[in-house]
Amino acid sequence: MLLKLGYCDRGSVEDSAAYLSRWHDWKLPKQGFRLEETGRWTGVNDLPESPVRELQERLRGAGFYPNGTVDGIYGYRTQSAVRLFQEYVLTIEGREEIGDIDGIAGDRTQQHLDRWVANGLTPVWGEPTAEYRSAMQGLQGLRQHFLGSDLKGIRLLEENSEKSSSRKVADWTFREEDIHVVGIRRNENEVFDTDRGTRRRRNDDLIVLLIHGMRWVFRGSTNPSPNIARRPDQPFLIRGQHEYRFGWHKIAGTEHSPGGSKVYRAYKPRPWNGPLIVRAVGDLLTDESFQRAESNPAINIHWSGSGTANWSAGCQVVAGAKYLDFRNELVDASHRAAAGYSQLSGSKTRGAYNVFVDLTTTFANDPRPVGDTILYTLLYERDARHTEAGALIDFDEVVARLS
Repeated sequence: MLLKLGYCDRGSVEDSAAYLSRWHDWKLPKQGFRLEETGRWTGVNDLPESPVRELQERLRGAGFYPNGTVDGIYGYRTQSAVRLFQEYVLTIEGREEIGDIDGIAGDRTQQHLDRWVANGLTPVWGEPTAEYRSAMQGLQGLRQHFLGSDLKGIRLLEENSEKSSSRKVADWTFREEDIHVVGIRRNENEVFDTDRGTRRRRNDDLIVLLIHGMRWVFRGSTNPSPNIARRPDQPFLIRGQHEYRFGWHKIAGTEHSPGGSKVYRAYKPRPWNGPLIVRAVGDLLTDESFQRAESNPAINIHWSGSGTANWSAGCQVVAGAKYLDFRNELVDASHRAAAGYSQLSGSKTRGAYNVFVDLTTTFANDPRPVGDTILYTLLYERDARHTEAGALIDFDEVVARLS
């Protein structure tokens, strides 16, 4: 039996609007689940017997649904668990017959899951990797390095009295039980690259995910692109640690035209007034180019296509073409990564960005807008190379492999 988002065992959902209100921001419709590949909303589809519960039990036993509830509802978390399983079978086991990485439990996916259950297979993750340990130690060292720092950006962070989702340096935490995302801003004194006579920002920064003892690295950008922001004083997220939550990107107008909005799962600041930004005027991001910090609730963490362009007006963005997995192996997803919304289908997805989303959704204790906090720490390239603090990553090697 084919199972997908919105399918539910009969009697598992008493009030679909109440259930969906736990997952949807207040502007999102409550009448159905969001199908990201088609831009449509699907209602709750009752099924006979308990096929969804059986699927969830098997996913949990296989290690892809560790914190999920066996509730008979094929919701966003079950979709992420299925999609992560498909990604694992394709990239780690090398079995291309799994087909599209679409989060739909069709015949091929269920056959592979049967194989896993029958043979007692589990993922080859569990103990923290050397790359994870090194990154966490480097972050702890950088916290000590920045305590009492007189760097202007850090001073603006420390002196800010406005309530925001940005933490003072003394409040930065790097606990293994938390989900950490680290943005590494490269070439911070070269805000814009010149390409074919236009000024733009490429997806040439690094986005590091530290989760469940694993380190994953993605391409992306931590800076705004001038053709997206469309104002001279671009908003740059301030260096430091910021609190984020699970949420949705591009939700404006969904109450009145839900079918036409490009809504998908992303991460939003917590609390609502957002993290601190500085506004830089000119082509250089230097201490002299900004004068004060201000909060901005619109600085999300979201998708940036396959990586050919930067879709940021100040947000932190993750590209879909490739990533380094927990084994430090390069995964090239460019052939299945959509360049933009119009290419999204069963075979063309958000690629590496979906892996980013599925890992955080699967391993969080409570992946809902009211649930777990994701700690996003923005650093500069020179921070990641800091030897006294301990190098965060092997910077040159990682950049070369993801270029």
